[in-house]
Amino acid sequence: MSRTTIARWAAVLLALTVGLVGWAPSASAHFADIVAETDCEGLVWFTAVSWMPGELNGENSHIDIAVSVDGGAYEVQPWNPDWYFGPDHWSFYALLPTVYPEGSVVTVQSRPAAKWSGLDSVGNITESSVTIPGSCTPAPCEEVVAPDDGVNAPDGETPVDDCETPVVPVDPPVTPPITTPTVQGVTETPVTPAATATPAAATPSTVTPTVQGATLASTGSAASLLSGSALVLLLLGGTFVVLASRKHRSTS
Repeated sequence: MSRTTIARWAAVLLALTVGLVGWAPSASAHFADIVAETDCEGLVWFTAVSWMPGELNGENSHIDIAVSVDGGAYEVQPWNPDWYFGPDHWSFYALLPTVYPEGSVVTVQSRPAAKWSGLDSVGNITESSVTIPGSCTPAPCEEVVAPDDGVNAPDGETPVDDCETPVVPVDPPVTPPITTPTVQGVTETPVTPAATATPAAATPSTVTPTVQGATLASTGSAASLLSGSALVLLLLGGTFVVLASRKHRSTS
């Protein structure tokens, strides 16, 4: 084979390579990325995002949504005017109107129905699938057999509960009310301790002086009266004795 023939074939291969590289992006790069999600109630929702947010080529005025259940035929959903891409609107979200049974596999497709801005193509279809879960309640706890580790029974058959025991809040202790016992229909009233009496101030004692064997009270009107009368009688008696003695002398 001559050098001229080899050069020609090389040019052809180069042209084909350049053509394939230039064609591939236009055939596969225009799409609306979609992600489906679900919950324990059988609901499915999705979020679609433009392949080029913020750019002219990322704008598309009409995106269709189609849904398939368990590999069946796709059903195109009624179009929502919010399902488009444009300035300040590069994604959209929606909840499917159907509640799907447990175990169903739901596939959601995004299908561009209009050409992307600046491009002569509607681009590609993308899809996302989810499986509807069953009840989200936790599985019941089970007892497992712990191995013989020297702490358990020698035969290794000690059951161990792998469930966490719920912590029950403990209320503070309640002091029981004090009840008054009743005996034969009579209620005993608690006796309140008497208040401690304050001792009265000590009263000074009375001193009684003694005069010539007679006791004279220093206080009291009755004692004073008796003492005065005795003194008067004593004086009168003395006077009478003196006068009688003088009279006797004079007569003799």
